[in-house]
Formats: sequence, C-alpha cells, structure tokens
Amino acid sequence: MQLVLKRMELESKKIEAESRQREKETELEQRGMEMQAETENRRIQAEAENRALEVQNERERREHELRMAEAGRPVEGDERGGHDDENVDEDGDEQGRLRMEPRRPRVETLADRVKRHGSALEQVVSPMPSDATEIPQFFESLEAMFR
Repeated sequence: MQLVLKRMELESKKIEAESRQREKETELEQRGMEMQAETENRRIQAEAENRALEVQNERERREHELRMAEAGRPVEGDERGGHDDENVDEDGDEQGRLRMEPRRPRVETLADRVKRHGSALEQVVSPMPSDATEIPQFFESLEAMFR
C-alpha cells in the first residue's frame, strides 16, 4: 500500500512538473509572439516615417522646381512684365501664374543688356580670319558696320 501511495505521489509530481513545463512553454511562446508583434510594429512605424519623409522630400523638391521654373521663366507681355489678355480669364485672374514679387524689366539689368548685345554682335559679325592677308579686310568691314 505504501508502494502504491509512493507511485501515486510520484505520478502527481510528474503531472505537476509537466503542467509547469507546459505553462513555461506557453509563456515563452507568448513572449515570443509579443516580441514579434513589437518588432513588426516598430518596422511598420519606421516604414511610415520613411514614407512621410519621402513625401516631404518630394514636396520640397517640387516646390523648389516650381520656384526655379518661375524664376527662370521669361516675362510674358510687354517689357515691364505686363500681362497678355489671352492669359486673363473673365474674372481678371491670371491662368496658372502667381507672382510673389514684381519682376524687373529686362533692360534694367546689366547682365541682360550685355547678353542681348553680345548675341546680336555674334550674329552680325563674322569670325576673325586666321589668314593674315584677310585681317585688314575684316577690320575694314567691322569699321563699316559701326559707322
């Protein structure tokens, strides 16, 4: 009878140990799942932040391109930067053009004048010849142009 009691006691201890082992395994699985979920949440959050940064960079790039296009766009209308009647709708609003600051007339800036006169001379005056016998004729024709 004592032997039976000891066996039952051993079996109950064995069952308790197995149940504790299962509880530990379950707890480890839960921790693992929690860690995976946390890692996944961090990854999703990082992706969302990266997407937000990409969107912001794209927006800034487009704004910069727009500013550069507006700055480099030739003035439409008269020399003072006036408006064409074709680009103004019934309300008097310009179509697709916003001016933050008024443009200076083209004749005002020295760089524009130098470029314009330089390109005009480039189209009128022929290149200087490399042959020494043709140089006097080149200067005579150049002098005749400026008389």
